[in-house]
Amino acid sequence: MRYLVISDIHSNVQALSEVLKIKEKINVDKVICLGDIVGYNANPQECYEICKTFCDFNIMGNHDLLASLENIGYREERKWSKDALDGMYHTKASINEECIKWLKELHYADVIEDSGVAIHLTHGAPYTSIFDDGDFPYLMSSYEAKTNSDYCKENKVYLSLFGHTHIPTFVKQTNDYIESDFSIEGIKTNVFNIGGDGEIKFDLSEAFEKKAVFLINPGSVGQARGGGNVSFGILDTEEKTFEFCPFSYNYKKAVQAVRDIGYSKRIAERLEPTHDILNFKWS
Repeated sequence: MRYLVISDIHSNVQALSEVLKIKEKINVDKVICLGDIVGYNANPQECYEICKTFCDFNIMGNHDLLASLENIGYREERKWSKDALDGMYHTKASINEECIKWLKELHYADVIEDSGVAIHLTHGAPYTSIFDDGDFPYLMSSYEAKTNSDYCKENKVYLSLFGHTHIPTFVKQTNDYIESDFSIEGIKTNVFNIGGDGEIKFDLSEAFEKKAVFLINPGSVGQARGGGNVSFGILDTEEKTFEFCPFSYNYKKAVQAVRDIGYSKRIAERLEPTHDILNFKWS
């Protein structure tokens, strides 16, 4: 089985539409969305409508949760950035009751059984699934990689896909050894500097042999962070590989859509590509 894995769309219908076009050119069987369909950008309703029909698995993200609630609470007013709050107010004003109901019914986590392995799906760090209070922890350090891989190992989860950080991430644990790459300053960047040189396909055979734990974030479709570009992933359970896939789209149209609804300059600027992959072609 080949799965197209997307995450953190954040109402960027221009980027999501490009992924739809790419899907028609490549051989995939099912589509997994790891959450944060809405928030930040200009077109939450359109992205909901696409994901509802396009994705075989949809996981709840923190922006999806907040959009489904009647009010933005005091906790979010204090903790969330102005950009995130502005995006959420726009989201709540733009989505209909059907979308709200659908978002509310999404699960924090799910499991796919394939080729003898349980593939764990979540938005935040893998141990998110033990919480029921809407907590979405990040996985952005070696310490968090160890904590989460230990949790997965204890629960016999050998392959976990997550999102939330917007940063393509690959973690492998064999016994007590952690091998990880994070596309953030100060930690290894050679692999996940999407758009630059470097290997982007990884062998997962040890997960299917239940000899190692793998934690993988495909990056963000709608708002890249960490010095990379927008990306998705392809999980192949027959080939036993995961591939990180950068793509290009009409980001200028997405930027203009954000500016047209009066957002801050910063939200629009976050859609600018970091690396020149504008001529990257999928065949």
